[in-house]
Amino acid sequence: MNRYQLIGRKTKVNRPQTPDYGPLSLHSMPPEILIKIFSHFKNDTLELINISLVCRKLHNIIVKNFLYKDVRFKDTNSFLKFTHAHLPNKRYGVSETSTHVNLIRTVEFVNPPVQNSQNSRTNIAGSYSVNVVISNNSVTNFNDFVSGVNMLLKENYNLKTIIISEISPQFLFNNISVDTSLLKKYKKRQNRTLHRLVIKAQTGWSILFRVNHISKILDIFDSVDELELHNFIIDESKLVGLSIPKTVIIHQLSLVSCSFTNRCQKRTPSELLKSTSSLRLENLTNNSDLSVIDMVKCNDMLETLIMDMDSKLFYENGSFNFKTFNPFFKLLCSGSGYFANLKCLVFDNFDILYQYNHNHKNEENDRHEENTLTEFLNHISKTKYLIIKVKDMPRTIHTCKNCGFMKTQDGISIENLSKTDWRTLVWPLIEAKTKFRIMSFKGMILYEVT
Repeated sequence: MNRYQLIGRKTKVNRPQTPDYGPLSLHSMPPEILIKIFSHFKNDTLELINISLVCRKLHNIIVKNFLYKDVRFKDTNSFLKFTHAHLPNKRYGVSETSTHVNLIRTVEFVNPPVQNSQNSRTNIAGSYSVNVVISNNSVTNFNDFVSGVNMLLKENYNLKTIIISEISPQFLFNNISVDTSLLKKYKKRQNRTLHRLVIKAQTGWSILFRVNHISKILDIFDSVDELELHNFIIDESKLVGLSIPKTVIIHQLSLVSCSFTNRCQKRTPSELLKSTSSLRLENLTNNSDLSVIDMVKCNDMLETLIMDMDSKLFYENGSFNFKTFNPFFKLLCSGSGYFANLKCLVFDNFDILYQYNHNHKNEENDRHEENTLTEFLNHISKTKYLIIKVKDMPRTIHTCKNCGFMKTQDGISIENLSKTDWRTLVWPLIEAKTKFRIMSFKGMILYEVT
């Protein structure tokens, strides 16, 4: 009887069904999201390797963006193992270059071996003589190391950054070589550019910079966007008398904790820096270190100067030494002589705005103050373009209505200043119609005049 009870009914009963959305997994996500997820494991190499074994898609993402993107060789042996596995080597039966080589964007060599096989002497601080003994095994390692570096640079056309750190005082490459074969004359090679070359001296040492520290890199690359040196002694006499057998272009020279010496009677342009248009100085400690500006500007190409305003050189008793350095910046920004080509001045770690002098308009003050922030801003206002990058966690600024600020406050963060407050603070730049930009340490534009 129950079979015939539904006959003739017009309405259809739809039973509820559980929806099926399909399985969601990491594999179905876009590569951009996967890269952000896997970036949380960037310091855990073993975990990244396990993820790369899941499937080909994840393998390609891990290998390209993590395992081979930035490679750091902690010692010579680890680099030689890499060359045996990834670079052509007849001894180990490897005839082709591994596809992983071209995935490397940044490579760092830590404590490279030295060449000298005999006993040598090294002076510490110019006074203490130390005997250095190097075994024959070190000579073999050096030759294999140089051969491996040469092969890696030639095979990798996507390399952007080279870092050689913990260089010992005896470390030097061979002289720059030039291929004079007939095949080289008829077969033109495309010029190669390296974005960044970083050379760091061994911890606790200040080493005299020589071109042989970078000669092997200059053999392969024709131009370097930025050459960055750490803890080196720049001797102008060594660079001026240098003859380079090939044309090399270095666009920017960056000196970090470097000292400068000059024994030349007459300043002449250096062939190595003849095309340098940008100079960056960081962690300055001595007045003579500023003379490197004179060495670079001799080529009549210097257009951009980047200075670390947090250097100990500029401060005395915790305050900026306006008395000593206001005349220096007046000459630097004068736009005359060798500084006529200077187009852009960049101040990094700028932390002297807190020394604003509250000279109220209603107070009589006929004495001209030269050693103040206002006079400093007057000097740098002569620059064609100025960029000020505020130091990380800057000091607070005292504001008062009598000076033209919005309101009186004992301490206000630079990032919280209004546009009206900025006009009061840097009014010499505005009156001089200087094009400038003030940025926070996070890269945010705080105030700009274009």
